[in-house]
Amino acid sequence: MKHFYIIFVMSLFFVFFCISIFNQSTKISDSYKLPNFKTENITDLFPKNIDEINNLTKLALEEAQNSLKFIYDIKDQEYNFKNIMLLFDRTTANFSYKFSTLYVLTMVHPDQEMREAAQKSVMELQKFSIDQFSQNQKLYQILKNYNESRVASSEKIADFEEYFIKETLDSYKKAGLEKDDQTRELIKSITQELGVLALDFDKNINSDNRFIKVSKEELKGVDDEFVESLKKDQDFYILGVDYPTVFKIFEECEIESTRKALWYEFNLRGYPANKEVLNKIIVLRDRLAKFLGFDSYAHMDIADQMAKTPTNVINFLNDISDKCKLKVSQEIEALKKDLPISIDLVENKFKPWDFKFVVNYYNKKYMMLDENLISQYFPTDYTLKALLDIYEQFFGLKFERSNVQNLWSEDVQVLKVYKDNKFIGTLLLDLWPRDNKYPHACQVGIVSSVRDKNYDIISPAVVLVIANFTKPQKDKPALLRRKEVTTFFHECGHAIHSLLGSTELANQSGTSVKGDFVEMPSQMLEEWMTDKEVLKSISKHYITGEKLPDNIIESIQKNQNALIASHLLGQVAYSLISLNLFDKGESKNIDLIWREAHDLLSEVTYGCSDYGYCSFGHLTNYGSKYYGYLWSKIYAKDLFNKIKEHGLFNREIGELYAQKILAKGGSQDPNELLKDFLSRETSSEAFFKDCGL
Repeated sequence: MKHFYIIFVMSLFFVFFCISIFNQSTKISDSYKLPNFKTENITDLFPKNIDEINNLTKLALEEAQNSLKFIYDIKDQEYNFKNIMLLFDRTTANFSYKFSTLYVLTMVHPDQEMREAAQKSVMELQKFSIDQFSQNQKLYQILKNYNESRVASSEKIADFEEYFIKETLDSYKKAGLEKDDQTRELIKSITQELGVLALDFDKNINSDNRFIKVSKEELKGVDDEFVESLKKDQDFYILGVDYPTVFKIFEECEIESTRKALWYEFNLRGYPANKEVLNKIIVLRDRLAKFLGFDSYAHMDIADQMAKTPTNVINFLNDISDKCKLKVSQEIEALKKDLPISIDLVENKFKPWDFKFVVNYYNKKYMMLDENLISQYFPTDYTLKALLDIYEQFFGLKFERSNVQNLWSEDVQVLKVYKDNKFIGTLLLDLWPRDNKYPHACQVGIVSSVRDKNYDIISPAVVLVIANFTKPQKDKPALLRRKEVTTFFHECGHAIHSLLGSTELANQSGTSVKGDFVEMPSQMLEEWMTDKEVLKSISKHYITGEKLPDNIIESIQKNQNALIASHLLGQVAYSLISLNLFDKGESKNIDLIWREAHDLLSEVTYGCSDYGYCSFGHLTNYGSKYYGYLWSKIYAKDLFNKIKEHGLFNREIGELYAQKILAKGGSQDPNELLKDFLSRETSSEAFFKDCGL
């Protein structure tokens, strides 16, 4: 009884706290305030129960409505950047972090009722955002009128402020705010429906916990420690479709029937529900593009990106594909020369569930790269700390572990982040697989970092890195596979961008950049994984304490591009899928588009019942812009080569990179940022040369 009384009192306190905020927020000064979460009170950011979810939702709506009213009530003659554009920036930022907080719960919370309540709130806030922000004609007209009066009055503003105005007004025009009333209502309706469908698509992937059951004999080739770490149902072992399990089985299990069965389940994630959802998304996105005056959704989606048009993207992808063809043939022939005994080809092609097994066999035998052996040098606790040490040295950061309790899982690690002895934000790490958790790896910028004119942080960043790494086994600590270490470098690249990309406007902070540029900082940091000094610094054998041996490092460096053309062609295939699904026309044969792109990988047979597009999560949040990974890789290689000339632990070049690229966030055109850092135009030469193409 006492326990329930305490909960009741706490919930009352939360309600009273929220009510007091609602009353105070009638003052315009409160609408300019941004969140200021310290690491010690970071748990206050995340609701602990359904009542708190509902209260946070109500708070987000009421604060946004109050702030919008202030904007509406400003007289024309009183217009200036602060009371129009800055207030607009702060209003959307305060709404956005509450939305992001709730969205995170849908991705990671272990309790189904909490996920469902958060999902309901996210849908409510999403609808409000479309109605009151992105499709709000009254708000757009005020922003437009302000810009006209600003030009007429010659109000002096900074370049980043002018860029913000231009980008904001352009986005409103692109969203159809110049259209007639009837068309705008249709656009709003479609946008609302697309938002719901995108949430459904993601939920169907996250909640798909399919598995197969196999005997001990059907796991031949897989090490005993991994086998014993699996859940069991009587005498059978349960293989889920989480990434650590899937890759382990694909690469090491000698029993083809096991690999095949798991391959089918892995490629059925989200099916059949997401096939129907994706068809609806394709139809609605095409209609939306037509209403907005574009030939296709792909044209609309890419119009404001670095690439500008789908034609430019196609030419870019064709160039990579053409350069890869000869090397792909050479790579495949090398694999075919000596196949494992259990492998047979079909019409001289690999079966899809065999390909990773063959590659792993080839790597071990001919490249001296045994990934199981190498993982013994990457115990998670040591390697992650060593990676953070590199960021400390290169960027001048300091990470301090904080013993914060009462987050959604005891797995979550919490780090305070400092720069020049000043607190700049909180980094959360949720790295282990759980049922119903987001199944891939990503970074979520929950609270944007904002600074004042004196470069003092007024709103510290809150950043979450989600991954699904190999868990500890019975007699072993968690050991990271080399691919997982690279993934951590990648996602922390986004996190560093969020932490160091502190700008005066929240909407320009961190990763708020062009969609085909956002992957550049993360992919640039991936390149660190090929450097000998870096590999030495982040490795330590979990038993002996020895560093990664020189002969293994030499093999890694010598063979880093051994199968690069096959990898790049795979990325081209996924890029074409995302383009072609959203090309002109409502009616698309999704299975045919998926298969035609797969045919680029002509040395691997197509598996019937391959519905991998149902778990291709990038289709909702990246749309037709999956090509951005390859597009930004060009820049990443170019910048990495310049940095390497100075040294990968060189603080001076790290500070320069942070200052000229990361710290700018989205406050400037990325082409200008790149040219400023490189002191020249960007070039693809480094990319193709490093790839051996």
